[in-house]
Amino acid sequence: MLLLKHRKALQENGIHRPAWAALALLASLAHGQTADQPLAFDAVSVKPANPNMPDGRMVVGMRPPLGGPGTDDPGRIRYPIISLQFLIGTAYGLKPTQKLAGPDWMDTDFFQIEATMPPTTTPEQFRTMLQNLLADRFQLKVHRETRETAVYALVVAKNGPKLKESSSQEDVPLPPDAFAHRPQGPPNLGPDGFPAHPNVPATGAGIFTTIGTLGIRLTARQATMHQLANTLNAAASRPVVDETGLTAKYDFVLTFFRPGAAAPDGEALPEIFTAIQSQLGLRLESKRGTEETLVIDHVEKTPAAN
Repeated sequence: MLLLKHRKALQENGIHRPAWAALALLASLAHGQTADQPLAFDAVSVKPANPNMPDGRMVVGMRPPLGGPGTDDPGRIRYPIISLQFLIGTAYGLKPTQKLAGPDWMDTDFFQIEATMPPTTTPEQFRTMLQNLLADRFQLKVHRETRETAVYALVVAKNGPKLKESSSQEDVPLPPDAFAHRPQGPPNLGPDGFPAHPNVPATGAGIFTTIGTLGIRLTARQATMHQLANTLNAAASRPVVDETGLTAKYDFVLTFFRPGAAAPDGEALPEIFTAIQSQLGLRLESKRGTEETLVIDHVEKTPAAN
């Protein structure tokens, strides 16, 4: 699939069908796949997992994976425990608010997954490998539908935006190893309840989320309003669409509370709707809209043997 996107570009540069086909074959073989094989992990293990922890707590959704593309161990990934619903959402790149229509057990049956892959595997290739794993082990079949749902429109507030345009409007991509050297263990917290060394790379554009004991902080660098809307999906608990009309890229920080969190002096951090208006000069407006839903046509509850 990825190679097909470059076919036209290769032809425009004087590389026509015979040469293009040879290049495609060589590239696929270099990745460990034959020309007619789908992308797949080199080795993979799928086992049932127990969501009940020794201290009596229960895992909800998943525990963070270890390894994978963009980490210190890009050739191996391990999900200690993950529900099938979260795994499908990861494989198909679903937003936190996007609906997955399928059997209820997908959110209550958990699995431990370990897989190896070439260290050069990209995030896009990794998601394709997960999709093929789901089709092979769980016989997963899906289709997409667009359904009407409640959404929030991100719009400019009455007194105008409070946003600083980025000094450069040119794209500055994240380096491949931007998150490869994350500190291990519990973070050292500052007086505001946020990590003293937040997980924000030194260079590269994007919106980076830091979760503290008191709230959530979004640090944006060269971010578009479309990116902000996508990032707000989870915190707003419904889809957010950009209707600001703002087309530049911006640097900003947005801090808001997590339910139940309170500042040391007893004053709660602003909830998300207040924070967006007071800190960014924007607001969320409730309306009806549409959202793409991933529909499960078929899935097996017990995966095929390793």
